[in-house]
Amino acid sequence: MNSRLLDSINNRKIGKVEWIILFALLLFPLLTECFYDFLATYTHGYALLRATFQGHFFQFHEYAKTFTMENGYDATVKDMWGAAYPLPIYIFFAIWSIPVAILRKIFEIGLYDVGVILWYKLLICIVLAGSVWKLGSIMKRVGANETVITMTCFVFSSSLFLVMPTFFMSGYDIFCTFFMLWGIDEYIKNDKSLKWIGILGIALTFKALAVFVFVPMLLLKEKRILAIIWKGILAILPLMVCSMLFAFEESFQNISSSFLPSFVNKVLYNTLPGGNSPIPIFIAGWVALCIWAYMQNVENEPKIVATNVAWSGLVSYGLLTTFVYCHPQWVVVFVPFLALVLGLNEERIKINVILEFVGTAALSFFYLLHFAWVFCYRGSLGFVALRGLGIQKNSDISFARYFHDIFTFTFDPLIFAVFAVAILGLAVLNYPGRKTNEKPTDYLSHLDYGMIVLRLLLIPLLFVTDLLINFA
Repeated sequence: MNSRLLDSINNRKIGKVEWIILFALLLFPLLTECFYDFLATYTHGYALLRATFQGHFFQFHEYAKTFTMENGYDATVKDMWGAAYPLPIYIFFAIWSIPVAILRKIFEIGLYDVGVILWYKLLICIVLAGSVWKLGSIMKRVGANETVITMTCFVFSSSLFLVMPTFFMSGYDIFCTFFMLWGIDEYIKNDKSLKWIGILGIALTFKALAVFVFVPMLLLKEKRILAIIWKGILAILPLMVCSMLFAFEESFQNISSSFLPSFVNKVLYNTLPGGNSPIPIFIAGWVALCIWAYMQNVENEPKIVATNVAWSGLVSYGLLTTFVYCHPQWVVVFVPFLALVLGLNEERIKINVILEFVGTAALSFFYLLHFAWVFCYRGSLGFVALRGLGIQKNSDISFARYFHDIFTFTFDPLIFAVFAVAILGLAVLNYPGRKTNEKPTDYLSHLDYGMIVLRLLLIPLLFVTDLLINFA
């Protein structure tokens, strides 16, 4: 190919065309993919609305269980665990259910009609749009130019860590991501205000994983021990209130008694040999990160503050996804920090984008292989547009089954290792205190447009693979 043509392509900036292509690509999984868990969750949100108006709010979990058993889409939805997620998720879905409830009073509309499912998926898209907006606000606050802001938001929006959980799974961990970004924006904006703590506290009520970035953020800013304790208590108050509301409800006790120990076991599972006891690798690494954060004397300058926060989140969630068994929807809380690290280090934008792409693609591929009941499987394609069109999917087949029939499980550790090394590379290259004698070069600081093309190609590749596997 002509060198001048390659140069002209490589010098292209992200603009309206790229955003339009991305929106068009994301429209396919939005209209065709839906995970069973999403149906159960918005059903529980709808049940919360009914329970509240019928005076059974404090018996919500029992009410939701009964309602789902009587009205669930099929046996799979009916037999799933009850309303096991934090209350704020169901509050969001309950509020979003008001138009559905009104329409169901007037017309014969099923709770699982294609239009109703898409209505609930729209809520996820709106929260996602809010997350992009908050990310852009952070980049503006640190003084980034429009080109860098656009690049950062595009990397965030096109990351497989966002696309797969949000559009293929219809996951709601994006709620936590939105409040985390909002909290970071407030954290950078005002050194004295406690507003960021309250907002991060709300993020904790959606997903407890937010604690792994909240604590380093607190330690970066606050060095007084009593103040650290007080602000920590302040942050967990919303979570405590949500739990105490149903403390005497038997159904809630049964659900919470199984979910929390399961998560703790995952966190403590992978260990290093120790004298009297094995040492959990993730906890050891995260505590080391907290010590590092406490030892820092960060200047109250927006970009420096944001750089330290971004690196803390990168390391914290990098350790989590490397050493803890994580479900594929959890990685959406990782995306903001990957995007921020890229946007805040223009001098290494090229290698950073390459490492981010390789790492997220590798782990996403690993999830395709190990969560076959979520991706590229008949259970994901049968609820939305294809059902409306009367298109039938294959009865029992998955991409993971094809892959492992051919290669067994030989390459799975290799795929995971690629992810781990890519994240390690990002952490090393973007360490806030890293000093280098290298001079910035156009080669390193120039975003290779080829990486944007690859990002846009990978999304339809995943979708086409899904269709080919299911309709082969």
